[in-house]
Amino acid sequence: MRCPNNRCQADNAPHQSRCVACQTPLTGGPGAAGGHGAPPFGMPARRQPTVVDAPAQEQARPNEAPPPFFERPRPGAQQPSQQPAAPRRQPTVDDIPAQPQNPSPFAAPQPAFYQRPAPAPPPQPAVVASVTPRAKTVLVGSHSPAPRRLRAVLVEYRSPEDPGRVHFLRDGRNAIGRDEECEVRSDDASVSKTHAFIYVDPDGMRLVDNSQNGTVVDGRTVRGAQVSLTAGSKLDLGGARYVFVPIPPPFEQ
Repeated sequence: MRCPNNRCQADNAPHQSRCVACQTPLTGGPGAAGGHGAPPFGMPARRQPTVVDAPAQEQARPNEAPPPFFERPRPGAQQPSQQPAAPRRQPTVDDIPAQPQNPSPFAAPQPAFYQRPAPAPPPQPAVVASVTPRAKTVLVGSHSPAPRRLRAVLVEYRSPEDPGRVHFLRDGRNAIGRDEECEVRSDDASVSKTHAFIYVDPDGMRLVDNSQNGTVVDGRTVRGAQVSLTAGSKLDLGGARYVFVPIPPPFEQ
């Protein structure tokens, strides 16, 4: 007879009431109700187990190795009580964590911590610096420089249609050029900003060239040098001619 234990399934003799391998009661054995044969002499008849009976403890198989020593229960040790697990509660809507709202794609991103502006320092008390008044110089009377005396003129001649004009020369240095501060101003592009200087001194009158193109004085080109001027000296600068005319002493102003 085959053992009803699905894990054993061993073949037993017809007169056996239990399986020789796992000691599981055999259905229809000699000790069961309606079984074949009688129980051995002196042994009570065995009843057929029912579903209310506790299952017999499964013994180890003969060919199964015993567990290692560290897995065996110690003698006298209490086995941990197995309490039934609490029934698992079904999740509800309240258990779902709130999801953060998606930020707007047009919202400006938050700056990183190292890009955030530093906190403003606490206000410092205002420091009032003592201002020492500067000394003032008071001028008594008139100390304006004496006006420069008129000593000569340069008569400009351009063409018969444009006779030009008259330029006044005074004591000291008189500049000739395109600069607005020159005493004798010319609009010709070939004339430098400070082309030449005419010095009118008691010792004499002379022209000092200060240009790259030079100045023609009485038909002679002067570059970076000085030449004396006399009454009627002709100066050629650009496209104009100047005639030097000194003023006699009785008419000087």
